[in-house]
Amino acid sequence: MKQGDGILRVGVLGCGRIFNGAHRFAYVRSLGTGHLVGMYDPDSERAESTYQRFRKMLEEKLRDPAASAAERAAAEANLQELTVHPSSAALLEAVDVVDVCTTPQARLGCVLEASAAGVHSMVEKPSARTWLEAERMREAAERHGVLFQLNDDNLWDTRYTQIRRLLEGGAVGDVHTVWLTRGSQPHARTVLKWQATAEIAGGGAVMDYGSHGIATLWYLLGMEPGARPIRVESLEMATRYPQRTLQDEPFTLQVEDDAHTKIVWEHPRTGAWT
Repeated sequence: MKQGDGILRVGVLGCGRIFNGAHRFAYVRSLGTGHLVGMYDPDSERAESTYQRFRKMLEEKLRDPAASAAERAAAEANLQELTVHPSSAALLEAVDVVDVCTTPQARLGCVLEASAAGVHSMVEKPSARTWLEAERMREAAERHGVLFQLNDDNLWDTRYTQIRRLLEGGAVGDVHTVWLTRGSQPHARTVLKWQATAEIAGGGAVMDYGSHGIATLWYLLGMEPGARPIRVESLEMATRYPQRTLQDEPFTLQVEDDAHTKIVWEHPRTGAWT
């Protein structure tokens, strides 16, 4: 940690939709343990807007009559450190971890820069455009002795938690096969043009929802020291609905929107496989 007070200091790289729509709320809940203290975005106006939004959330915590004295003190301490940085390099000097919320084509560079600076990375999915980019991230983190984490919020979904408890309790016996389908509908209005553009988004369904599928299955089967993947086979990748209406305009997908993968999982102690 950059400071010896036991607080993990986090900086965000990329102040767009995913950070403001999802990530920023977690940092108010983690006050006293992890503080969001810095942000950087090449669009300075977007960074400033995000700064003001998060500052308002901390100020609301200070005025919340239900907040404890410790929570209010943590919010005040976070406010004192909250900064918009002029560059990613300046942000990395001030934090222990970066929350990478850029579009996919920028995530590799963010992780490589952070790793070289001795800063841990947690990355919004898809972490990369291709498997090769993801491998470079992992290798850089290992080389510099830092952590690299692909974020996956599904591990806290109550539906999956209940299923895992049933499996752990033996409610369905030995699990031989699990089929999990993840994705969005062809007419989904939440898909943006950049997500369907190969240069920006890369691997489409495989790198995006595919990571959700793999992480969720691993969680259901126990993760380490439980199941581990020993074989992976790509069955099919296709673009089934190339002509879409995205952001109210006609658009042709440049990435695959359908992918099927088979994974064999093995338990290291029992040798049982799923």
